[in-house]
Amino acid sequence: MRQPAEQNLADCEKRLGHHNNDRCWESGHQQGFDNARNKYCMTQPCSSAHRCARTSCEPCAWRYSLHISRRILAAHPRQLYVVTIEAFLHDPTAFRSWRVRLRNVVDHRRRACRWWREVGLWLWLGADGRVRGIVSLGAVTEEEFIEVIERRWPTTLRPIDVEELRSEVYFAVRPGIIFDTGPHQGRYQAIRLAVEPQMTRLSVQGWSRRD
Repeated sequence: MRQPAEQNLADCEKRLGHHNNDRCWESGHQQGFDNARNKYCMTQPCSSAHRCARTSCEPCAWRYSLHISRRILAAHPRQLYVVTIEAFLHDPTAFRSWRVRLRNVVDHRRRACRWWREVGLWLWLGADGRVRGIVSLGAVTEEEFIEVIERRWPTTLRPIDVEELRSEVYFAVRPGIIFDTGPHQGRYQAIRLAVEPQMTRLSVQGWSRRD
């Protein structure tokens, strides 16, 4: 029977003789431990019992795209688009500040116009500094969204059908396109932004600004 990933990692630590991470850091052996752990992870098949925790793993990216697609569909999206924002970001630290700015823009529009409460964004930092992902516009028009976001960053939209959702999410997070965070925990946390739609009474009832 295959051991859980946590037990495998503990066994790896035991074989290296490092039971205290603080102690091994102080002794200068942390790098050797990290190299051994990375080598171990690379030689193990990625499966539900052993997550490699790498954004460079294609099976994990495909599995992750299904999880995100289900989450997007659970928000009952309308008007799905692939969005690309020329943000010119090249590390997670810059992305962290940028996503706060974008969230503030969306929040400001939601206070000014209730239809923006239906807008949902699921974005990831790319290796080339662009931000890619999916946007659900709801009752907001393509022109209105572009006008607001392009005041700050060049933005393009491309409409998609629900059947294309998972493949488009995968394209945004697939290895070689997404920013590679390395073998760290919370691999997508530092390079993603999710602004969920706010389900209002009007949107639940299926009304729109055009009714």
